[in-house]
Amino acid sequence: MGRLDDKVCIITGGGSGIGRASCLLFASEGGRVVVAEIDEQGGKDTVAKIREGGGEATFVRTDVSDESSVGAMVEAAISRYGRVDILFNNVGIVIPHDSIFDLKGEEWDKSIAINLKGVFLCTKYSVPHMVKNGSGCIVCTASIIGIIGETETNQLSYSMAKGGIMGMTKQLANDLAPHKIRVNSICPGYTETPALRRAFEDGTNPEGSRKERESLHLLNRFADSSEIAKAALFLASDDSSFITGTNLIVDGGFTAR
Repeated sequence: MGRLDDKVCIITGGGSGIGRASCLLFASEGGRVVVAEIDEQGGKDTVAKIREGGGEATFVRTDVSDESSVGAMVEAAISRYGRVDILFNNVGIVIPHDSIFDLKGEEWDKSIAINLKGVFLCTKYSVPHMVKNGSGCIVCTASIIGIIGETETNQLSYSMAKGGIMGMTKQLANDLAPHKIRVNSICPGYTETPALRRAFEDGTNPEGSRKERESLHLLNRFADSSEIAKAALFLASDDSSFITGTNLIVDGGFTAR
């Protein structure tokens, strides 16, 4: 028996990184996974990996910043599986040179649209189906950057969006508890993903700063994507049946310094 047997799980950003690791893990626990991803090849590759392992998944190309795209994605999930039980709002982007001195207005808009508005839209269109079911679970990827500031890797719009997710989590937990829908978020530390590796390679993060960034975690390393996926699974499963409105910090001790 898996922890998510027959649960229909929408996971955004499922084409790589934390999203892909979560799709694979949720499927291995019996979930039927909707891989919502704007990168068609990445999303299809994730579905192929799930099916190779004997799991059930479908890909739906989704732009989380576009309301019609999100609505169509949720309807596709309903059409294929008949319900939505779990929503993992995971997708996110980091804008290079995200500081008050360098950030352009259109870059701010893009960051907020994907990182924050996308969470609102995916939740808005999924919740009515959870209400109809009489239960549901929503997990969101926030960040430790929503809790603390960064001194070197300026992340103004990113921190704004992730802090907003944390506030949204608490308000949604209040709004949706009467419908037996739990809402929680995860605040990861630095995590090994393709996006993070690119940031160090292209200089988005300061040259040679990887070791320094690792050392800021008490465990002296970055998280593996699978470790964050396990936290998401905990919050999505009945293992956390009495937890709602929580921002779970999974940061290797970064914020404990």
